[in-house]
Amino acid sequence: MTKYSDEFKLMVVRDYPNSPLGFKLLVRKYEMKSYSQLRNGVNIYKKHGAIGLFKKEKQ
Repeated sequence: MTKYSDEFKLMVVRDYPNSPLGFKLLVRKYEMKSYSQLRNGVNIYKKHGAIGLFKKEKQ
């Protein structure tokens, strides 16, 4: 989900558990490229929290 802003990613992954929609329908709702992006984002959020979704700064 690197193409999307941090705020957008957080909004989408937080919407997933509260939504009756599955991955594919949420992807359509938010006009994302693929459902695997959302699935991966949700898994990262579950494992690392919001900080895991944020863009990493290059050093």
